Amino acid sequence: MAARTGSVTLGSAGNQLTGLGASSAAGDITLVNAGGGLLTVDGAVQAGAGRSIRLTTDQLAITGGLATAGGTVAIAPYTNRPEH
Repeated sequence: MAARTGSVTLGSAGNQLTGLGASSAAGDITLVNAGGGLLTVDGAVQAGAGRSIRLTTDQLAITGGLATAGGTVAIAPYTNRPEH
C-alpha cells in the first residue's frame, strides 16, 4: 500500500487483517485489526516525516521495520480500546 500524498487509514472496527507488507505514506498510517488474530508486519512501513504509525491489534509480529523520521510509532491492544 502506498500514498504519495495524504494518509492511509484502515481504522474500521470490522477489519480482520493478517498481514501488512511494504507500505508508505506521506502522512500517517493507521491500522486497526479487530479480528483477534495475529497481524504480521513483514515489510518496511514508513510514514511521512513528523507523522505517525498507529497499529491497534491484540497479536502482533514485526519482521519488517516501522519508521517515521521525527514522528511517533504507537502500538495498542484492540480489546482495551475505550470505544470497544
